[in-house]
Amino acid sequence: MNGFWKVVSEDIENVRIRQADSFGPYSEFTERWLEEKTMPKQVSVNGFYRFDAIMQALFGDERVEPELQDWLFDVYMHALVPIEFRTGMSYQELQIRQKWNALADGTYGEKNAEIFCSLDSDRKYYIAHALWSQEQTGAGIRKFADVMVRTLEKGIVYKNKCREKQILLYVSNNENTEDAEVIALVQELFLPLGYELDIFWEKHFAVIGQEQTMQLDEIKLL
Repeated sequence: MNGFWKVVSEDIENVRIRQADSFGPYSEFTERWLEEKTMPKQVSVNGFYRFDAIMQALFGDERVEPELQDWLFDVYMHALVPIEFRTGMSYQELQIRQKWNALADGTYGEKNAEIFCSLDSDRKYYIAHALWSQEQTGAGIRKFADVMVRTLEKGIVYKNKCREKQILLYVSNNENTEDAEVIALVQELFLPLGYELDIFWEKHFAVIGQEQTMQLDEIKLL
């Protein structure tokens, strides 16, 4: 944010801020966020990262033409960025930090707090952000799967088409306490009510049409 503010504040009349064409949901800037060769300078950011409610209203209204959206985004960001810089932390970031603290102090259970505190800072932030996001949008299998794969840092999540409420998790290594605890934490915080999770360690289950999963002695039966 400081580098972005430096560019905007030094020559604000010659900076145009635009919504990035592609971005991660938990990233504010793309790798090439500044185009200095253009005039005015082009700065690309993910406005949803800090100002989600405002941007949802702007880009979610189909009546607003894309050209007008781009112009309004530039106007909004020129107004919001100085305020954001002075306050130091957005309201969204404050809420995420509160989730982090609640997870760590046992509000979501002592065992969950123990597991959460054992994680590195990146995974702690990701879980706190996802928990905050879940409260805004509701629980869902896609969110559960995203958090599981990102937090576990290995594994694949499947939905069993034959059993609507069964979720399958494949983990490529042998069963171990550290991974099992991470799975338990994510399951308790993000798996929607009514669903069950079956875990497959090391050996994959057979998937029809996927040759690599159909080898004898290398699969488990459902």
